[in-house]
Amino acid sequence: AAVRAERSVLSLLGGGCQLALGAYASVEEDTLTLTGLLVEEAGTQVFKATSTGSVDDPEGVAAEVYRQLVRQGATVL
Repeated sequence: AAVRAERSVLSLLGGGCQLALGAYASVEEDTLTLTGLLVEEAGTQVFKATSTGSVDDPEGVAAEVYRQLVRQGATVL
């Protein structure tokens, strides 16, 4: 579940070699916590979001992290 959540948020943000992007997920019992971090190219803006949900819904947890990052302005990079 953790790896699926990390890969999902990276995919939603278009993660690749050109983007300073990180994702870290952890599982404790039935709870999945995912943090995503995106830094714009010059390093002057940092966007960070965390979401928690069920281990049965890693893509949903990733989608929430993505939505939070977008609300912060991460897509205007």
